[in-house]
Amino acid sequence: MVKAIRILSLLVVIQVVAVAVAYWPATGTTGAANSGPFLDVATEAVSSLELKGPEGSSVQLTKKGEEWRIPALDDLPAGTSQVTRLLEGLREASTGLPVATSEGAAQRFRVAEDDYKRRLVLPLADSDGKRVLFFGDTPGAGEIYARREGETSVYRVGVGTHMMPLEADQWLAKDLLSLDQQTIQSLEVNDIRLERAAPEEASNGGGSGEGDGADRKWTVSGTENAVQANPKAVADLVSRVAALRISGAAGDRSVPDSEPDLTLRLGTGDDAPREYRFHAGDKGEDALLVTDQYDTVFTVNTPVFDSIQKSAGSEALLAPSASGDQGSSAKDGQSAEGD
Repeated sequence: MVKAIRILSLLVVIQVVAVAVAYWPATGTTGAANSGPFLDVATEAVSSLELKGPEGSSVQLTKKGEEWRIPALDDLPAGTSQVTRLLEGLREASTGLPVATSEGAAQRFRVAEDDYKRRLVLPLADSDGKRVLFFGDTPGAGEIYARREGETSVYRVGVGTHMMPLEADQWLAKDLLSLDQQTIQSLEVNDIRLERAAPEEASNGGGSGEGDGADRKWTVSGTENAVQANPKAVADLVSRVAALRISGAAGDRSVPDSEPDLTLRLGTGDDAPREYRFHAGDKGEDALLVTDQYDTVFTVNTPVFDSIQKSAGSEALLAPSASGDQGSSAKDGQSAEGD
């Protein structure tokens, strides 16, 4: 019995030593010579970005001027900050001593030519050169094993696969439809049209009279006597619409044949009016958003859509006094009919 325990203990020790040797950071001239940023070119030198996944999925971004675009989505803008965050993260990741340098290390850490979680190709703008990087298993939160093409050294770098999505719409600029709320001069909500009062009208009514629209009142147009809208309710709706963020693209989801659940028309004075047509998603799905600006159908998180739809209710948008007058008129009419 004692002999068996000694043998088992010896086997455990051997396994511990084997694991330590396999994963102990390599030392020697190779690690010292390679010390520096993992991505050894300036982010401005990168002209495009090509990502591949382990099962053939891929996405490409191209740089046009200072903007990044998504060819697979009609060249729509990508989130510049999202791309910059990835490239700068690779620039800031110092190689230091590699985790391993052996020929078999690439397979062990899943950063091999034929076995990886991400393969990132970065063509350079001013030359025919490019950088090819492989990313594999995750050693811990916020880190990933990585290797540069043509090298055997494997490093731990401070990025993650969540920063390298393989779905094109996950690179979309989420603020693609956002705008300065002070530029919104009119807003049609289903059958209600709201307009900012002209500066002199706002001044006569107690507003600032300034042209920036900050304190100008809103009126409901299309009636015999324009009435004032509920300022707090309109301000809330305008701020939500101006700050609208998309969540992605609809992809294979089709737009329902039925009427939209909510239609908004925005007038900015300078550009052509914008029209947003929202369709509520099925349970667990984001809402769909069709615009006249883009051919792509976007998705909007359900809570965001619900908040806009709630703010767009006619009872909330009309000023209490207007609603009260309408209610009084209705009562008077009923009274007259009764007499």
